[in-house]
Amino acid sequence: MPTEAKNSADTAICGIHLEKWMMDRKLTKAEAAEAFGLQRVKWDELTRDDRKLEPVDDPVVAMLYEVYRQHPKAYPRPVPPDIKEFFLWLGLREDQPQDFTTFAALIGRAPPTAYRLIRPPKLKKASLQAKNKPSPSRSVLRWIEALRRLNLTPRQTLKLMVDVAASVGQRQQAGNVLSEGWSKQDAAAEQTD
Repeated sequence: MPTEAKNSADTAICGIHLEKWMMDRKLTKAEAAEAFGLQRVKWDELTRDDRKLEPVDDPVVAMLYEVYRQHPKAYPRPVPPDIKEFFLWLGLREDQPQDFTTFAALIGRAPPTAYRLIRPPKLKKASLQAKNKPSPSRSVLRWIEALRRLNLTPRQTLKLMVDVAASVGQRQQAGNVLSEGWSKQDAAAEQTD
């Protein structure tokens, strides 16, 4: 088995790629895990010697790796984005169900998650509403932060998201994620949201 990271477009993104990215930037494991929105335990699991050659199971982590690799200035700075604001900024509309499906594919999640993030359930008491407001996983937040740091127009951002999602979907053998969603990986990823 090869032990070096290859960045070929036909090679699945694996833990060894994440580990090389971390070492190239002289980051600690905690800093690298945070950059991908992962808990340190999950980072260690992905980069463990016996697992680092396996494809990354969370599509958002794979997409983050790809955008960090292609656009180094996308690397995170703290200030979580407003998911609904980002959805609207992209030109997507809440009254268009297909926009939720598209957004879900572009953030590596299932459509119900996109609905939940954009249209949280309304609760009667304000205190309950703030406490129970759904929040995206840290990896989804890092993905959106990385995209915003590129200072692209909404149309350019949407194109980049489509290109990266399609490319990563193929690399991770998830099929055409833009039309079929991340069905092969939804179950694993949804556990983190």
